[in-house]
Amino acid sequence: MDTGVGESSISEVSTGMEHAVSKVFALAAVAASSIWVRSRLRRRGLGSAAGWIVPYMEFLGGPPRWLVENPNGGRANEYQNMRFDIRNVDVGNGRTKGLKFNQHGVELVPMPTAVTDFYDEGQVNAIYDAEVETLLKAVTGCTRVIIFDHTRRTTSLELQQTAKTRTPAIWVHGDYTQESAKKKVQQAVSAEADALLQGRWAICNVWRSARGTVQRKPLVFMLNSSEAAKAGDVIEVARVSEHEGRTSSIAMARYSPSHEWITFPGMGSSEAVVFKTFDSADPQGALLHTAADDPATDTP
Repeated sequence: MDTGVGESSISEVSTGMEHAVSKVFALAAVAASSIWVRSRLRRRGLGSAAGWIVPYMEFLGGPPRWLVENPNGGRANEYQNMRFDIRNVDVGNGRTKGLKFNQHGVELVPMPTAVTDFYDEGQVNAIYDAEVETLLKAVTGCTRVIIFDHTRRTTSLELQQTAKTRTPAIWVHGDYTQESAKKKVQQAVSAEADALLQGRWAICNVWRSARGTVQRKPLVFMLNSSEAAKAGDVIEVARVSEHEGRTSSIAMARYSPSHEWITFPGMGSSEAVVFKTFDSADPQGALLHTAADDPATDTP
């Protein structure tokens, strides 16, 4: 890969919380009639308690929009012209499948870190960014890495308030559409964007635990995301962030029993998952993913 763009995230759940930190570039119209849904969950087809709870969306007609939560307080997530469709699905153990980034779009890798506090932005910038750059070059084969954001997520209400972290992303989604991915490159490297967009580039996410073993709301990944996109299961959704003053777009998904899900159980603080969220060589090849309820450790 000539260029790549990636996001790195950190997730923690040793004490019933998980956090995501860090984003990285690796470089080798509103309907007049709308339906608003805040946190109304529809649980359909729930089978045995052993199944994972995966939150899809049901699309209700009209342009779907997601109004993004403000981590500094105020707005919660709101959804227009869509509502949750909660499903019980089988989730396989990704540790046993030999998954590789360049073949499958996702890979679990060892990633020890010298960072002692992922809420210390100085440490993250000075130490972790370099660790992520080294990791992404090794895993993806890219020649250049540009880190563009650090995202922290948690289930802890206290940390959401004191550390300004965001809640887990609890819906099946892809982080970018083709247009929003290009805009991200233009925002991150405006002076070089035109030249870089002529070659191959990708956006990746590096997701890890900030502390301890992930126990709640782990990430699950749809291995056959490209097939889901070709089948029409993936829908473009406007992402409206009032506190950031911008509107972009992401992908969300409707349920199909053909979707194949995996996770990496028991992720520790010396591991990371690298996964593809956009690839200019395969625009439909990004992995859909979501935080989900593990029946062994989560209470929905």
